[in-house]
Amino acid sequence: MRRKTFAIIILAAVTGLLLLFSACGGSTGATGASAAGAAQDAASGSVASETQLVKELTGGDHVYFVKGDTHYHLYPDCSQITGTAQEGTVAQALAANPGSSLCVTCISRALTDGAAGGTAIGNTNGTLNGSANGTTGTGTNTPAQPPKPASGVIQPTTKYTAKPATVNAADGLNMRKGPGTNYDKIAGIPDKTKVSDIGNTSAQPGWVYIQYNSTEGWVSKQYLKY
Repeated sequence: MRRKTFAIIILAAVTGLLLLFSACGGSTGATGASAAGAAQDAASGSVASETQLVKELTGGDHVYFVKGDTHYHLYPDCSQITGTAQEGTVAQALAANPGSSLCVTCISRALTDGAAGGTAIGNTNGTLNGSANGTTGTGTNTPAQPPKPASGVIQPTTKYTAKPATVNAADGLNMRKGPGTNYDKIAGIPDKTKVSDIGNTSAQPGWVYIQYNSTEGWVSKQYLKY
């Protein structure tokens, strides 16, 4: 409950800042610059704090960046990406563009997606609130996500006898091609739907590979009831 409260606070703050910037016509004047700067300050910081923020939002350390850009991204289809994006860790993104910070549009999208059951917010140690303020969360690091293939669904590293489960997400649960919110959505599964948990990967313990009707894919385990 505490982590969801933190997420809602961050989402409200980011949304308010974006609205303020929009109301100023997106100008580079003092008010617009102040609003945009404040939003970016929430996501800026050291490699450790930036990495922790990304892990809180996605459950992994996998981002997209363009050489020379001032921001890196959680989604390959983010509207703020200009040019051909590279994939890598937060450390690699910051090494390519020192001083860059996480895209505010991606932060807002990840928090919204999480409210719909599509992200692993709360699966890692530390707190989103601490990370967003430039401090390092406590606890151990989460392993990096498996590399994303050019197409198709990532197969689990371990498959086992099907475990019956029920979706426990009021707004439904997103099934994705891989164990993370940066992977494409395959289907939306309604709340209370019965599915089969058939596999997982040690790289992302917060995600499981399931079968929903005749479709197989990945979902955040925290939204399943066994």
